[in-house]
Amino acid sequence: MRTIARTSTRIITALQRDLTYASVHQGANDATGRPIDVAEAWEALSHAGARLRELDRVTGIYEIRVSSSLHYLLRRTPPGAPGRIDVVVDRDPDAFTEVTVFVDGREMSGPAIAVHVVDPGASGADHEWLESVTQHADDVPEAVRDLFDETARRYHHGVTCHDERCNPADDTTSAYAHGAGVA
Repeated sequence: MRTIARTSTRIITALQRDLTYASVHQGANDATGRPIDVAEAWEALSHAGARLRELDRVTGIYEIRVSSSLHYLLRRTPPGAPGRIDVVVDRDPDAFTEVTVFVDGREMSGPAIAVHVVDPGASGADHEWLESVTQHADDVPEAVRDLFDETARRYHHGVTCHDERCNPADDTTSAYAHGAGVA
């Protein structure tokens, strides 16, 4: 464990860029702390007597200790976050697509893994296909929905859709909204 001088601006600037998770801990028994904005933790370093210490250089854990009962932990990632996620996709054109997920080199399975496949297949990306694949379960995160829908719309944009719902006046289903002519 080493203490980093508050005047080491080059080191502190690099740490401010790299450490993206912060928590505040009050009292000696507060092991879990409360997540806070990382800027609030860095502001605590300006308090008189505050010290910045490197607790674990390899995993990127640092502490700003303001007093014996108040300290902040800064990390590269939230505690418990995986270090690496690998996804292997077996895209067999004559059978089902199989996906295997590895977290830190260990194969994962179970309800925590949700696989979302955008594949119009040989039948193409007609309007019925687009509408069917852009209906999502309530628990699908918004960012996942957005990427999935954007990808499906790109496939649909590649076909000539004769569905009356695909016209430039309808900005939610038209080829215009699917990417053609969008500024």
